[in-house]
Amino acid sequence: MKKLFVCLLLVVLFSCPALANAPRYAEGEVLVVVNAPIASEYEVMGVYNENLYSRALSNQAEGFARSRGLEARNTYPEIARVTGKSIIHLQSKHKNTDQLIREIMSDHR
Repeated sequence: MKKLFVCLLLVVLFSCPALANAPRYAEGEVLVVVNAPIASEYEVMGVYNENLYSRALSNQAEGFARSRGLEARNTYPEIARVTGKSIIHLQSKHKNTDQLIREIMSDHR
């Protein structure tokens, strides 16, 4: 498996103004941007296979999450295919967002 490079961490933001005094993110969740598998490697007889590529992204996300004791909630294959970057939505039931960011950032320094 190719070494994953964390390019960017994003916090899931709320957009509702009524939540002005509430945290501006979903506690215990982060978005991580990593290099995606190469979409052209998921072509069958010259035709892009969306199911194979989505499965590859899911496997990458699950491996990333599992190695850190987290849960991979979602990936975004359409973005990954076009940009070459996979956004992984991660969640923890035992760590807050600040802890997740520090842990993931320290893995890739």
